[in-house]
Amino acid sequence: MTDDDLLVMTWDTLLRVRRGPDGRWAVEPFPTGADVRCFAVHPREPDTLLVGTQDRGVLRSRDAGRSWAPLGLAEQPVKALALSPREPDT
Repeated sequence: MTDDDLLVMTWDTLLRVRRGPDGRWAVEPFPTGADVRCFAVHPREPDTLLVGTQDRGVLRSRDAGRSWAPLGLAEQPVKALALSPREPDT
C-alpha cells in the first residue's frame, strides 16, 4: 500500500482506490470473487491485509492485495475482524 492508496468498504466488496502517475484515480475490487464483509490492516505491516468473507472465511494478503491465501474459518461467514496493536500476529 502507498500513500496514494485508499481502501473503501461497500456492502460486499473491498475496493482499492489508487491515484496513478497521471493524477487519475483507478478503482479496483479485491480480492476478486470474494464476498467481503470486513477488513483489517496489520498495524505494523501495512502491506498485510485481512478480509472476512461471507463464505470463504478469512483471507490474508502479505503483498498489499496482489495475492490472497486462506487463513482459517473456511466456509464460515466472518463479519468482524480485530487485530491487537501490541500482538497483531496472535
